[in-house]
Amino acid sequence: MFTLTMINFVAKPTGGTRDRFFRQCFVDMNGLTEQLGPLWQPLMTSAIEGAASPNQKAALRSLVPQFGRRAIPEEELARISVPTTLIWGRHDRQTPLAVATQASTRFGWPLHVIEHAADDPAIEQPEAFVRALRAALGNS
Repeated sequence: MFTLTMINFVAKPTGGTRDRFFRQCFVDMNGLTEQLGPLWQPLMTSAIEGAASPNQKAALRSLVPQFGRRAIPEEELARISVPTTLIWGRHDRQTPLAVATQASTRFGWPLHVIEHAADDPAIEQPEAFVRALRAALGNS
């Protein structure tokens, strides 16, 4: 469902396709609308304008084949040598929390779960996201 709504939005960026897609991206779109107040409408307008631009359309289309692909092989993940922390929205529909939990357990990466957020916790729960980011950077 997530991929289909994204494809529809990329193919025909309208208010309707955008809203159907964003309802898959955010836990509480109505609450987010209230939270962002006057910033909401420019963000929504920008989303349509961006999706309609030839460069962004090409970039988004290049992402579509990535969805549904096989997982990154464990041996590639095991080669990551830099400190890695996962910050995840509990209600992410694109890549479920179980994926992050498994990676955290398997590779010892700290996992910060952001409540009341889907695939973009920085937008939905910015304060919680910043706290998680600061903790990951050692700046609690």
